[in-house]
This record gives sequence, C-alpha cells and structure tokens, in this order.
Amino acid sequence: MAHAQNEYDGHTLSEVLEWTWAITDQRPQRAIVDRGYRGRQTVGTTEILLPGRPAKDQSPSRTQQQRRSLQRRVGYRAGVSHLKQDLRVGRCFLKGAVGDALNLMLARAA
Repeated sequence: MAHAQNEYDGHTLSEVLEWTWAITDQRPQRAIVDRGYRGRQTVGTTEILLPGRPAKDQSPSRTQQQRRSLQRRVGYRAGVSHLKQDLRVGRCFLKGAVGDALNLMLARAA
C-alpha cells in the first residue's frame, strides 16, 4: 500500500485491516505488531497483539502459546530483509502506487 508521506503505523493499521478484509473476505481476529506500535488495543473486532511481559495471572501454557504466535512473525523478517538488501526493494524510485507495484514485480522477476 502506498502512502504520500511516511505515516506512523498506528495511523494506517485500520486502513490495512480494511484492505485485508476486502482481499480475503475475512476480518482478522488478531493482528501482531512490533514493539514500536503505540495505539489502540483493538481496531473494530480485531485484537492487536504487542510483544511484552505476560500478565501476572496468565497461565504458563497460555504464555507459551502467545510466545509461539508472536515468534512466528520473526520468521518473516528474514524474508523482508532479503528483499530490501539483495533485490534493492528498500527504497522505491518509481512514482506512485503503480511504481510500487512495478518495483515489486521486477524484484520478483529478479
């Protein structure tokens, strides 16, 4: 998704969740964000999960389950880093949303 300015993730999260709903025809139950996110804990019916310390009254099995689901996100970071470094997708020099789409298409072809 292209934005005219470098906007804060908390301001664009509801828009991204709406696009997800439009594309998949399902509303996500949970969205996992990084530690830099500051904002609402829920957006519509979607629960926002932020890594951090578990609640004191939380059971150990629930803590492990939550850790596993949050660690799943870490696996994507290597793929994103590979795209940014090796395929030069870190910065798009083409203009607009069409330029963003062309840049990703050319990176996939490479």
